[in-house]
Amino acid sequence: IKGDKTVKLPGQVWGGMSAEAFRCLIADDEKGAKDLAAATMTLIAIEQEKRAAENAKKHFTGPPDTPVGAAELAHIYDLIFKWLTPEQHRIMHDELANGSWHNPHYGNFETATWARSTWATFCHHILPLMAIEGEPGCNMIKLDACYRSWRNYINYSINRTGCIYEGEGKLVLGAGGIMALSQRPRYECLGAHPHLRRWADTFLPHSANASGDGFLGFDLLANAHGRPTSVDIMLMRYLYPDDKRIEWAYREILGPNYENLPNNVQQWAQMNNLLFGAIFGTDYSKGPIDPSTLGLGNTFFDGERALVMSRSDWSTNALQFTMQTRAVSGGHPYPDRNSIQVIGAGRTWSSVNGEEMFDNKAQSTVIIDGMPQSIDVPGRFVDFKDETNATFVVGDAKYNWDWNWESVDYNHSGRIYKVQEGKDGIIEKSVRPFAEIEPHCAADFHLNHQDDPAERIPLARRPFWMTGGGLMDPVARVPNYPVQRAFRTAGLVRGNHPYLLILDDIQKDNAIHHYDWQLQLEPDVKIDKITPLSASNGVCDIILTTDGTSKRPVPADSELLIRVLQRNQDPSKPLTNGIAYFEDQKLGKHNKLVHRLIVPSDSVAPDYKVLIFPHQKGTPLPQTTLSADGKSLSVNWPDQQDTLSFSKQSIGKTDLSIERSLPTPANLMLL
Repeated sequence: IKGDKTVKLPGQVWGGMSAEAFRCLIADDEKGAKDLAAATMTLIAIEQEKRAAENAKKHFTGPPDTPVGAAELAHIYDLIFKWLTPEQHRIMHDELANGSWHNPHYGNFETATWARSTWATFCHHILPLMAIEGEPGCNMIKLDACYRSWRNYINYSINRTGCIYEGEGKLVLGAGGIMALSQRPRYECLGAHPHLRRWADTFLPHSANASGDGFLGFDLLANAHGRPTSVDIMLMRYLYPDDKRIEWAYREILGPNYENLPNNVQQWAQMNNLLFGAIFGTDYSKGPIDPSTLGLGNTFFDGERALVMSRSDWSTNALQFTMQTRAVSGGHPYPDRNSIQVIGAGRTWSSVNGEEMFDNKAQSTVIIDGMPQSIDVPGRFVDFKDETNATFVVGDAKYNWDWNWESVDYNHSGRIYKVQEGKDGIIEKSVRPFAEIEPHCAADFHLNHQDDPAERIPLARRPFWMTGGGLMDPVARVPNYPVQRAFRTAGLVRGNHPYLLILDDIQKDNAIHHYDWQLQLEPDVKIDKITPLSASNGVCDIILTTDGTSKRPVPADSELLIRVLQRNQDPSKPLTNGIAYFEDQKLGKHNKLVHRLIVPSDSVAPDYKVLIFPHQKGTPLPQTTLSADGKSLSVNWPDQQDTLSFSKQSIGKTDLSIERSLPTPANLMLL
């Protein structure tokens, strides 16, 4: 306040100042506002001097990328405007204006269909513009372009189901920007976009962890216990107060006592979450909400991203599983086509390890000879059925095993191609030896081929994601570790005793190879016992339980049965490491521990058949019998008896049908 620029400033000082501005406004505190204005002048001077010194080192003389304080200075200027002196008004206004004329924000001028990064929704560009909107010096071209960024992001990054292209852990919708833009008559109301609403009232409820301790994710920073950015769901709750699905997700994210509301000035996406929560946080309605009454069904399916999330019911002891075959690469993909997650008996067993790990050892898949799948190349769903008593999906990872992708421009030509050069055939002549132009478009990898023209753009003419329109990022393909087939059929059978069945039709070639069936596990999971059920073929029961070290509330009596029904171990290749074992390894950028179960097979084709049954200790386990020819499996309890029939197609995929004898005869599924 006194202008002493030698005082050491605390972290997040700008966020604290903007929160104080809001307090002054709602309390009509003129003295507090004038003190804050004086302090802001000192802080601006400190930051401007620091910026000038840094620019002098770089010999930079242009305008700043963003104003000092960014969105927080914008809030201060807006909220205590009536108490500013003419000089304070001029200094704040000029800093906000000068920071708006350089460095267009991501998505402002990129090709609309390919501006899919969450960078598009950061608020530190748009809120300073809005603070001086209508005043001299406001860059309205950039403000309109920021609106374009958000609109294109919602149009092309959020699918019609509410599933998002770049994944969940890194997800930021930029609720502050959406709310601000939605209140301006010059723009369409982004908050009313149907894709955004489907994210909030369909995708989010289904991604809630059945055990009640977070939300499932599938990408960078994600796991089974994350919580979406609270201000994003606050926006949707505020806009749709009568939508009970959104309110249920809102409660799950904020907690039963609002304990997950923003409670400090920590910024995320350069927006003060505390300020947003204070303005838009909304009460719960009276009484609990039963999610089973909301008409959600038990399954979420997206054939465009190739993701399924399904559960046995909506209780906290429900069996829940996911499978992602990842038909789109997203922003931070892993080699995880056909990877699964498992939750049941009140806890998470298998989750996503949301570090940047480009190694198969961190994924719940089958790998061959220790070689990796591709990171970027899509897989695709080839079949999906969702019935009352069973939900199954079939993923095909063959293309991902067969090929790696590379950008022609960065790797080989040293430049970015223009659209005209694609028309002239120059790109095809630029690929290196052993590479070829990718012949597909994105829609070719979707289960239901998209009619959206954006998904029909050839990948060889793919728009460049990070620069202005008219430029391309052509995709070439080179051989990876080709396979004959790589189908996974996975699903959930409901009933008195819900269980999972995982079938892997994977084969490298006609020689014997080493296959590892892997399940990525929570850090506290241990092997309780392994019981061989047959002397031949490696059939066994693996019982997993907790070692008592979890920092989360985990039921002490929860167990997970993994019954290996088939893996075709070659008799000439004894299992040197045991029939199943844990392997821990530190991987990724941050040397994070990967804790996983491995079920090995040395065979021409393992034809893995694995039954998974979460339960409480002492619960009767199923009696199973696989026929000698491998074409029929019985799964029986005294009050539930199922017969599963298998038949191989000529392409190597196993067809599946399920019939139930007890408690009521029924055909459950034909896949």
